[in-house]
Amino acid sequence: MWVVDDDGIYRVYEQGENTIYDSEKDVPLKEKVKDPITGDIVLIPMLDEFGKQIMVKSKDLIDGKDNPRTIKEAIWFGKEYAGTIGIAYGAINRITKAPQRVEYILKRNPTDRRIIISLWQDEYLIKAVLPSCVWSSEYKVTPDGKLHSFVHQRSADVPLGLPFNIAQYAILLSMFAKTSGLEVGTMSWSIMDAHIYVNQLEGIKKQLRRYQYMQEYSRIFQNQSNTYVDLEMLYQKLDNNYNKIHEYAKNNTDIDLDNLKVSKRINEIKKANSTLAKDYEEAYERKISLEHMVTRENPELELADHDSIFDYSTEYVDKNDPYLKENPIGNKELVLKKYKPTPFISMPIAQ
Repeated sequence: MWVVDDDGIYRVYEQGENTIYDSEKDVPLKEKVKDPITGDIVLIPMLDEFGKQIMVKSKDLIDGKDNPRTIKEAIWFGKEYAGTIGIAYGAINRITKAPQRVEYILKRNPTDRRIIISLWQDEYLIKAVLPSCVWSSEYKVTPDGKLHSFVHQRSADVPLGLPFNIAQYAILLSMFAKTSGLEVGTMSWSIMDAHIYVNQLEGIKKQLRRYQYMQEYSRIFQNQSNTYVDLEMLYQKLDNNYNKIHEYAKNNTDIDLDNLKVSKRINEIKKANSTLAKDYEEAYERKISLEHMVTRENPELELADHDSIFDYSTEYVDKNDPYLKENPIGNKELVLKKYKPTPFISMPIAQ
């Protein structure tokens, strides 16, 4: 998502329930230019050497993939941008050296009121597939030796992007504090456009149901004297109910449920019996919600001792690493303690 293809073209595809699928569809290739009068970035048709409009098909179709997506729009960036989102985020930081400047000021003039990283640079917007969402961060050191940050976000994909952004900038704040001999203070956040995409609605509804179940369980425990015993009994009840419905579904459908992911199990059961599928999903969600409550711990971030944030290792972590096994790429010198992976809902980021 958001990545320029290896032929230098960024393709946007149709999505949503109302999409009319046409794998053979082609669209006019366009390129970004700056309007000489207004200064606005606009899209204009891209022509071949004979002055004819260049047309573009789905990359899935070119690569011979099954069920190719329907192309919606195509924008020329150039092969030098293949595999990237153009000039944004890391590229702008490399050009402006803003993180290096922040670290330098924190060590030599921590009371400075101009400690800012800005990723919104007008001259690079024309080559940005996705202009920076989190576009600015400010840093301030208070007399008690704590480093605080204020992060500005112009656009936030709340279910998926925002949690990652928050973790990302919390780690960056911790790294700046560590290398500057400061303590970690607070992180404030502002968002102009917070949104949920259409293809995330079902996932959000599922998260809200889980939250509702968790509140229900919390009220139960608050009224009990022996929480541990009650917790064991409640979990056993939920687990037994789920296993009972699972076995019933196996015996009353011609589906090999054990070899399918839960979401696919529910979809397959729904084809045979919608009521059974609803009961199956509720039993699973109730069980998983309690598991989420009892396995969740407050993580603690541990950083190696370095004089600069740029000294930290960027090697791949072991895929069997218990801390970051949900994400196979990470940093060996950023260790999350007291962390247990908990069931999560995968929701694709829409365009």
